[in-house]
Amino acid sequence: MPLLEINQSSHICASVRRDEVTAAQVDQYAAFIKASADDVVDKALNYVFSKDRYFQDFLKTPQA
Repeated sequence: MPLLEINQSSHICASVRRDEVTAAQVDQYAAFIKASADDVVDKALNYVFSKDRYFQDFLKTPQA
């Protein structure tokens, strides 16, 4: 079962550079879950951000 579930939402355009291996794996994962590579990157980042307790604590500070 895939770790990420993709639901369609509105997006902004951003340019992100990835190494070749990571880019290929993103494309492969996108094919695996029948989603776009953009959706995979978006959901993966949201997953990491939500699981990082230190980042969540940081978001509660004025520096965020």
